[in-house]
Amino acid sequence: MANIQEILREVLRAGCQAPSGDNSQPWKFGVQGNVVWVYVIPGTDLPFYNYRLRGSLVALGAAIENMVLAAAHLGAAAKVEYYPADGGEHCVAKIEFSPEISTGADWFDAIYARATNRHPYDNAPLPDAIRAAAKESQRENPGASVLFLEDPIKIREVAFASSWNERTVLESENIRPEFFQHAVWSQEEELQKRTGLYVKTLEMNLVARLVFRAYSTRLGSKFFNTIGFSRIIARENAKLYSASAAIAAFFAEDDEDITYVRLGRLFERVWLAATKEGWWGHPVTGVPFLMQGIRAGLLPWLPESRKKELETAYSRIHAATGNGSGRLVGLLRLGPAPAPSARSSRFPLEARIFERNI
Repeated sequence: MANIQEILREVLRAGCQAPSGDNSQPWKFGVQGNVVWVYVIPGTDLPFYNYRLRGSLVALGAAIENMVLAAAHLGAAAKVEYYPADGGEHCVAKIEFSPEISTGADWFDAIYARATNRHPYDNAPLPDAIRAAAKESQRENPGASVLFLEDPIKIREVAFASSWNERTVLESENIRPEFFQHAVWSQEEELQKRTGLYVKTLEMNLVARLVFRAYSTRLGSKFFNTIGFSRIIARENAKLYSASAAIAAFFAEDDEDITYVRLGRLFERVWLAATKEGWWGHPVTGVPFLMQGIRAGLLPWLPESRKKELETAYSRIHAATGNGSGRLVGLLRLGPAPAPSARSSRFPLEARIFERNI
């Protein structure tokens, strides 16, 4: 291996391009020689969407996928060991890199081109390359699976059931304040924080932005909820979700944490395959992750009526996606569209790596 340190920095930089909830970037990396240990950072993501850190584990899986694919581009093989005995607390994986001449597909450009795009998508048939990438990744990641939804009627059903997340966020005083603490309102603030939900990526018009800003205050949310705006916002988001060429539904076939890491790798591979085909992606994961917390009894403050509504929404999504094997973890809107208006930044690499001494 020509220069291990230079290669590892590029690999780690590619890993940091992975998606994460509200751009929380819940990872850090310990480096020693040609080995990288991958750690999850608790407390970075919204807790009501992160039961047992599973949202973060999916994000780490995506980061690991990027690292493995980037290594192949740079002339290295990556051997991944999950939850290694020498990892210590919060260690999710250990990756050992060695020289190798790659003969597979090159994903490096897609890693940097991939971005969340919340525009309406044009209708188009799902490219075979996306199906092929999903099939290959499923073989590599046992316990994780994906189904593709292309029927417009079923897509619409999934879209409207998924919009119960928005109503829940806007109407719950146990969720709304913390959700809006993660909102980033300007480019200047985004470049300073480099984390959080960058409002410009939501592709809202001026009126929608003003209403969204008002919802960040208790008084504003109370006023707009009184006149039914939470329902209007949910309905508009449902229309957006319906404007998808396809929706990928991801399932965990068991309840093990390692399966969520593997699912993150599958999730990222599908998204990268879409990117290579000129398509965009938009994760829609609110209802499935809320349901994990509800079923674990961790959201006692949520009214029973809302829990039942979310349970019904989850069941409708699960049924519309073909009752895939295991627990529904999340959805990914897919399709061609104009480029997004903005992208979220990443922390400097130095903020996420440390030299590991054994």
